[in-house]
Amino acid sequence: CDDSGQEAQAAPSTSGRPLQAYRPDGRPGFFVVTHSVSKKHNVGTIARCATAFDATAVCLVGSRAFNSFGAHGADVHVDFRHFPTLETCVGALKAA
Repeated sequence: CDDSGQEAQAAPSTSGRPLQAYRPDGRPGFFVVTHSVSKKHNVGTIARCATAFDATAVCLVGSRAFNSFGAHGADVHVDFRHFPTLETCVGALKAA
């Protein structure tokens, strides 16, 4: 929750930036793909795990109605990307 008592909403990227297959240091990227996560705390838990395992991005497929409640700050260390369908997500990953 922020100072106003409202739950913080993480905004997944919709900029159309391509996913990067390799990190700036040359290591291969690592992506976490989720599909229609609906429980409030699950995206936060996924963000914490993705940060712990040094994931390049978390790809959220399906519903845009999510928040990163419970991430305990981990959501600022991992890139969130939204895809409307699993096919578009797979296409973006293959193009990386």
